[in-house]
Amino acid sequence: AIYFHTVPYFVQHYIMELNTCIIRSTLHVLIICVLTSQGIADNTTSPTITTTSVVKDVPAVDDREVLLIGNVVVNYTDWLDDGCRFAQKAVEDVNSYKEMFPLFQLKLDQCVSDDNNVAGITSNLFNYICEGINTPLMFLPFTGQDSTEPLCGKWGCITFGMGDSIQYAAMNKYHSKVHAAASDCVLAFDVIIERFKWEKIGLLVFNIERSKAMASLLRQELEARGVEVGAEVIFNVDGSSPDVIWESLKDIRIFVTFAPHLGANINPRFPLQYLLCKLYKRGYYGKHHVILSYFPTVQEQWNTFDEADFECTKSQMFEVLEGALGCSLSVSTLLGKYDNERHFKTNQTYTDLKPIVRPKNTLEMRRYFQPLLYDTIWAIALGINATIHEYGVNEVKNYKFNENSTKPLLDALYGNLLDVDFQGISGHFYYNNTRGFRQFKTYIGLISSEGELSTSIGYVEVDKRKVVITQPDDVIWESKGGAAPLDQEIKQYERKRINSTAIIVLSVIAAIGILLASIYIVYAIYHRNHVIIKDEWPIMTCVIIVGCIILDLYVLIHIADIQTGVHPEPLHGDICMASTGLLIFGFTFFSGGMAKVIRETWLMFIFFWLIVADVILVSVWFVTDPMIPREKEIASTFDDDTGVRTIMVMITCESTYQTYFLIATLCYKAIVLLMGGFIVWPALFMSVKKGFVHFSEFVIAVFTSLLVSIILVVVSFLIPTETYALFIIYGCLILFTTILTTLLIFIPKATVIARGGDRLSQKLFSPIGAAFGFLETVAGEGQMPGLGGSKSMEMPSVALAAGQIE
Repeated sequence: AIYFHTVPYFVQHYIMELNTCIIRSTLHVLIICVLTSQGIADNTTSPTITTTSVVKDVPAVDDREVLLIGNVVVNYTDWLDDGCRFAQKAVEDVNSYKEMFPLFQLKLDQCVSDDNNVAGITSNLFNYICEGINTPLMFLPFTGQDSTEPLCGKWGCITFGMGDSIQYAAMNKYHSKVHAAASDCVLAFDVIIERFKWEKIGLLVFNIERSKAMASLLRQELEARGVEVGAEVIFNVDGSSPDVIWESLKDIRIFVTFAPHLGANINPRFPLQYLLCKLYKRGYYGKHHVILSYFPTVQEQWNTFDEADFECTKSQMFEVLEGALGCSLSVSTLLGKYDNERHFKTNQTYTDLKPIVRPKNTLEMRRYFQPLLYDTIWAIALGINATIHEYGVNEVKNYKFNENSTKPLLDALYGNLLDVDFQGISGHFYYNNTRGFRQFKTYIGLISSEGELSTSIGYVEVDKRKVVITQPDDVIWESKGGAAPLDQEIKQYERKRINSTAIIVLSVIAAIGILLASIYIVYAIYHRNHVIIKDEWPIMTCVIIVGCIILDLYVLIHIADIQTGVHPEPLHGDICMASTGLLIFGFTFFSGGMAKVIRETWLMFIFFWLIVADVILVSVWFVTDPMIPREKEIASTFDDDTGVRTIMVMITCESTYQTYFLIATLCYKAIVLLMGGFIVWPALFMSVKKGFVHFSEFVIAVFTSLLVSIILVVVSFLIPTETYALFIIYGCLILFTTILTTLLIFIPKATVIARGGDRLSQKLFSPIGAAFGFLETVAGEGQMPGLGGSKSMEMPSVALAAGQIE
């Protein structure tokens, strides 16, 4: 009882119907037993549950057995009624050919006049089973197949479904359709995609099981051929789908849409129209985009919706839809493809039978089922005829519903049905032997700028995977420029790179700077015993010169970039690593002699630990998070005439934790610069105050380093994408600083040595002498402030500047 109250109402209804059926049958058997025991039925045949499909009111002139075809189709619209009329006409025509069907005639139950709901339809099917109205053949409507197909699969009846969904074949091994299933359009799309050599498509799927099943089948077919599904959007029309899902279609050119119209009474938003507005809003339309649309729209749909319900106007929808290719079960009807197909036996066409249709039915799409139902009745007759030759008419006539796992008669009848092959008023009639779906040419229609199917471009024979294009490309793709659009944009990449002339010029200047620095090192070694060389702490002076060489090398290695291409390659990775390392070490060497007012031993000690810090930083950085070249898109332009998108890219050196390593580097380098500036500031101040403009090279090194560093950091943040300008600014500032420092170190020493080393030249041109020459006029007696005379004179440079030594 608890279970009974938890199941849906219509399931409760089925259980009650089944119980009633069992009770009724049991009472019937008891009555027979009572009558027999009283002798009333001694000379009569015991009544039994009706097990034949023989109709008792057959005219005497026709003694053939009458076989019943079950029908639970609800006649709730005029177009369904017209379809039923065609089916009844087919029964009459079949029965009129006695020589072709000598052993039987058919009777089709009338379409049911009832509400179109799952409970009612399933209840009607239960009545056949419970009341013993045995028939192996059953017509089913669109509604309720999730319930009716499993019932027929269990009790045993071949179904003729009117819906296009593809999942019911798994519910009933005896499932068939009166027409091709939606899967035929799926397979047709696959063949069309193959025909036009498209390798990347996007799927747009209305969020219902019917559409998702079709999309899943297409995805399987495409993946088997290696075609990429670049994006799949499953959407609702009730506002629950976020707009961000449409962004994935940005690079898609070929759209396959499964957005069937469900009827204004079911879903007034119209999925396809909703979809068209979404594409319009994002600009995913035009001559470079193609839509393959399942269930193409008809005029009925355009006339029954309100533009206020959508984000765009009807004309804008048409603009997106123009040139689309449409496929559905009704394309052949809409395009009049079987109006004049002649039946193999009656020699009639659909046009000849049109008077059956009531005049009030003007919807072209609704004509679709009329010829299909007519031909299906003929297929049933041919299948029964073949089975009778094998089993005999009585076996077929006395077929009973049963729950047996094996049903030999039904298997034979189903197999013979799938083997029929004839020309009907709906064209060539045959089934897919593995799926039970009616097969015929699946036509592809071209949708015009008014949202209507305007012409047929060809058809697909799905079972043969054959596409026949009946129109030339300039007709099919007239709205697309006369040729099939490509499945992807033609992308042309241009790299925003450093001008080759600028690289060569700066590289030549860098080479000159390296040459000058090297000459000084050789010159200093040669004159290492001269007082002007020894006095200037030659080791730390050479450290500064080596820093100049390293920074010049940073500029020079960019000449390798001339040979590289548009996209990142291994050489770019080498340049990234080398340039980063050269900048870090070059800065340290360059500012290594910045504090010459400190004893040389202490200065070398400080420099050593700066180098150790650089080695640790670079090692950890390059080992754990190496710099790699990345391509960065900075701009793009699209030529609508050629369909070419030109993308401007630049190659940058990046790593995952690059920001953190840069912050650490800049912080400790800034501390070094500030300390150096603080130490040398007094010497610079006093030198300028007393007119000694030839101040020490180490002062130049510190303050030019400080100035250049600040400028480079600021510029890199201001114009991060201007590769050419950045290199010019970086290169010019670095070369100016390094060459100027080299000359300020080299020229004074060379001048003093060239003049013979006289005391005046040493005082004027020696960097230390210039920096501390104020001792003669300010400190008096050769004293350094705060040291006193005796301690000051212990410094050779001070003693020389004060004239106390030669």
